[in-house]
Amino acid sequence: MGAVVDFIKDKLNMGKPEQQDDQSQAPDNGFMPFKTQEEAVKFVNDEFERRRKMKRDFELQWMLNINFLNGNQYCDIDLVRGTLYQQDKAFDYQEMEVFNQIAPIYETRLAKLKQIKPTPYVRPASSETRDIATAKTSRKILDGLDSNLDMQVKRSVMTAWSELTGCCFLKHRWNPNAGRYIGEDENGNPIYEGDIEKDIVSPFEIYPDSNFAHGIEGCRSIIHARPMTVDEIWEQWDIKVPGRKIDVFTLVRSQIGCGLGYNTSGYKFTHTTLENSEIVKEYMHLPCKKYPQGLHIIVVADKLCELKPFIYCVGKNGSYGFPFEMQICIERPGFFWPASIVERLIPVQRKYNAVKNRKHEILNRVAIGNLAIEDDGTVDVEDLEAEGLYPGKIHLYPRGGKPPEFIESNASTTAFDIEETKLENLFTMISGVSPFASQSLPPTGVVSGDAMEQLKEADDSRISLTADNIKNTAIQGWKIDLRLYKQFVPPNAPRLLRYVGENNEVDLIEWYSSDLTSDDVIVDSEDEIMQSPSQRVQIIKELLQYKLFSNDVDPKVRAKVIQMMRLGNWEDTADIEDLHIMKAKWENRQLMQGLEPDFADYDLHELHMQEHDRVRLDISFIEFKRSNPEIAARFDAHVKMHEEAIAQKAAAAAQQAQEKPDQSIPFKDLPIAGKIQQAAQAGIELTPEDLIQQIQLDAALKRSGKENRNIKVG
Repeated sequence: MGAVVDFIKDKLNMGKPEQQDDQSQAPDNGFMPFKTQEEAVKFVNDEFERRRKMKRDFELQWMLNINFLNGNQYCDIDLVRGTLYQQDKAFDYQEMEVFNQIAPIYETRLAKLKQIKPTPYVRPASSETRDIATAKTSRKILDGLDSNLDMQVKRSVMTAWSELTGCCFLKHRWNPNAGRYIGEDENGNPIYEGDIEKDIVSPFEIYPDSNFAHGIEGCRSIIHARPMTVDEIWEQWDIKVPGRKIDVFTLVRSQIGCGLGYNTSGYKFTHTTLENSEIVKEYMHLPCKKYPQGLHIIVVADKLCELKPFIYCVGKNGSYGFPFEMQICIERPGFFWPASIVERLIPVQRKYNAVKNRKHEILNRVAIGNLAIEDDGTVDVEDLEAEGLYPGKIHLYPRGGKPPEFIESNASTTAFDIEETKLENLFTMISGVSPFASQSLPPTGVVSGDAMEQLKEADDSRISLTADNIKNTAIQGWKIDLRLYKQFVPPNAPRLLRYVGENNEVDLIEWYSSDLTSDDVIVDSEDEIMQSPSQRVQIIKELLQYKLFSNDVDPKVRAKVIQMMRLGNWEDTADIEDLHIMKAKWENRQLMQGLEPDFADYDLHELHMQEHDRVRLDISFIEFKRSNPEIAARFDAHVKMHEEAIAQKAAAAAQQAQEKPDQSIPFKDLPIAGKIQQAAQAGIELTPEDLIQQIQLDAALKRSGKENRNIKVG
């Protein structure tokens, strides 16, 4: 236990520094690549200001996207001031209503993309049994971690951010105070085994070293800046800062549209302030020639919280890498920041609002009308402007004068209708969401089932690019998880994993960091977008038609097909076989540890022998047999017991077959083919026609005898 505690403390620098009021925190690890602490603080603050200015235009675009999604669509970017401004109407009669088409498109895409629930599959490093077993263990570790951290919920939130701003980040970090309690140090402080934690990070909090870097892999340094209250800062780093008002983003209720005689309100995304807070800037730099050990600096205002080497080896082949996964919507070649669907829909939404509002202005002229009056000085113009000619109103005009009259309007909305249809088609083309997907309505004139299926496939193919990006992000995150476990888990410290399988099977797995021999992870899932629930039902019907669940099908084949189709537990079709295989694998573990598992008569010995032979045929077992001959002999003896049980069962079945008396069936009870065969053995030639005729004659005699008995009784 002491070695494990020392490993954790040395690996994570867990020694808690002493509190220094109103002073920067001095590093206690001997690592100081700067002349003074003030130089380190100034370095991080200058880098943060440079990157914030460099990133400003992208942040303005994200703010514009969020405003348009929430219905505030009469705003635009002021590049000179670096802010958003609200547009006002030029005339009192001008319609500025919002006809939000972005929101339903966004929600439809989210509904489709949230169906993606990637599942990890770890490919073994080699074909040896040990590597295959450790690959399965790695997969269970990743499944358990995703379940503990509610990764399905977090990936849904990341998808919502990436659809809105183009990207979102997930930060992986090793928390030494998480996991199972393992003991205390010399000072009585509790020691935990540590575990991985993941935090969703919005793109507003990430600052790369260049806007032209190719993703996370193309960056040499990254700043993660986030606002925290002074109490949170003091609790985590024992540093007191005065605090100030921090600019953050929020939704504020505001007037966002208007019509003729009314206003509409909604939410706009804008700046606000967070009281008594400060920005925490976490600077990460990969090892390079200037900084051979890399940099990991945390700065709050003008105070240094942490200064240590960069320790995360989450890159390929054990190299250094940033513990971030980046989920994107649409790749933008040559830029770090990707594009989003909302960004592309904004110009179309502006034109759509303009067309709809101009149509309503024409309808206002038709409904309200325009009055023409003679300017003779006797007409109360203000009264007509305020009340118009409402029904029942008495209007006085001088004798011989001309009463007010409505001007006939020849305006038509036909051109606007055509333009509106074109813009709606443009929404569909850009977003990949057709009315068939968002409203479940087929296009006009499409009634064929095949045609509607082709439309659905077209919608799915357009959104599949983003779906692939989500799966690639999950793969990158799983690789980071395995590399973090391999780096931070002590090599000689066993860890326990409680794993719940697809059929609610609970298993307790013991594993070591040395077991993580492969980080080659892929997604083990079907295309959830392409397969709807009705399609999966149709697949099950076809499997039933092919008699997959009949007794003639090999149970292992049936179980494999069910697993590949991700159909879950189908009425426990392979339950017994799976239990026998699980028990045989448990026996393998017991035997390899020198223990003797109980031998049971009810074991399915064929399956047990198959699993035992998998271990004995592996090359590593040959080496194990040389170094542990007694344990290997005990293993062979256990397999011999299964062989003897199979032989005894076969002998008992043969003896029972010999002792079983012959049973004969009367000739009259034999089927037609049996009667012909038995008659031929006796030298009598019978044809099917003879037998059928005899059967009909016997039936007629029975009927006549029954009728005679009825006559006598009567």
